[in-house]
Amino acid sequence: MSGCSNIINQLQSDICFIKNNKGLTGPSGPVGPQGNIGPTGPMGPSNIPSDILSKLQNATSQISFRLGPNNTRYTGSGFYYYDTNADLVNGYFITAAHCAMEITNDIYYKTTAAYIQNPITTKWITVNVNNIYVDGVADVALIRTGIDFTNYPQYCLKINTGVVNAGDECYVVGNPGNIDEDSISSGCVRDPNYCDPDGYQVTNTMFINAPGIGGNSGGPIVNKNGDVIGIYTFGLGGGLECYGGGSNQSVLSSTLPVLKQNTDNKSKLYLGLDWYIVSPFSINLFYPSQTSFDTTGVVINDINPLSPFFGILNVNNLLLKCVVNNTTIEFGNKNNQRTPGVLLYYPVGTTITIHYKKLNDNTVYTTNVQLNKTYANVPNILDGPLQTAYSQNDESRKNIVKSNQNDEKFLKSIKLKH
Repeated sequence: MSGCSNIINQLQSDICFIKNNKGLTGPSGPVGPQGNIGPTGPMGPSNIPSDILSKLQNATSQISFRLGPNNTRYTGSGFYYYDTNADLVNGYFITAAHCAMEITNDIYYKTTAAYIQNPITTKWITVNVNNIYVDGVADVALIRTGIDFTNYPQYCLKINTGVVNAGDECYVVGNPGNIDEDSISSGCVRDPNYCDPDGYQVTNTMFINAPGIGGNSGGPIVNKNGDVIGIYTFGLGGGLECYGGGSNQSVLSSTLPVLKQNTDNKSKLYLGLDWYIVSPFSINLFYPSQTSFDTTGVVINDINPLSPFFGILNVNNLLLKCVVNNTTIEFGNKNNQRTPGVLLYYPVGTTITIHYKKLNDNTVYTTNVQLNKTYANVPNILDGPLQTAYSQNDESRKNIVKSNQNDEKFLKSIKLKH
């Protein structure tokens, strides 16, 4: 018995040891079979209220049109718009200017045929191409369709009048790639007053990260209330579909009243400048022997002989800022800087004081310039999208990624000039 007792005592002792002193965990066993899928959970809240979503989809339409030297068929987007109740009877439809005109090899082409959809009847209607009016540089076109929306104002959008800030929620509505009509992508405002570093997009621009591709051109960029803060007209391309935008609400508010007078907007000011932005490795050439210098300014790449700046500015000057009506406008693409294109919609005859620098010269020069030229004073082929404010006609710019080689261009220009 003493042997059994010893064994029992040892077992009890081992059990007590195991309880009080856990051993190492052994290897995991095989995974068990997948259980049944549980019920679908409730749908989360939508970022867009259903009434706003319905309004956006009713107010937007694709536009199918023929254009160019080969009368090629294209598809874009657009939206019905009104400012006052008196506008509703006209059925104004907004789209991109490049859905209504094209400049190729110095020849100006207008759309020869187009169709859009009537949201009241949900039927296609023929566009009278004689009722299309454009602001080429802004890449905005207005079509007077004649659809009477007096009893259907909910099918039209309005231009936002409130402040737009970087980081604000936004949506792009349109027909991307002609594959999904009236679809919506979401994102945020990257810059409500974007200055294109390469100078192709001239006007004050809404730059966003809501995805868009070819086919979205002309569609509205709207805020969370469904009000228009810009028009989608360009993307960087090359797989960068989350970088794009178009003229912002300030440009739309300036040019649409002119287009509603049944005329192209030729009353906007002609600057006749081609500019771009360079890095500090090039800006420092305007600040000899200085180790700290301003971020302000755009480099002048070319000046058209028709420009009011011709004979005042020179190629490779650094245009810092201007003062107009006692307001200072700094040029560049930092937070509080603007594109020189903000000047396009000032009244003809406006006098500004410009501040600029020359290469290897610490002096800041100032002089007055009277903005006395409009697009009525220059050939029609200078009034097109993505052409700079000079302008040059290069359709390929619409589909390429920005080169980001402005420093190289600038330094090469210096060598050529000297």
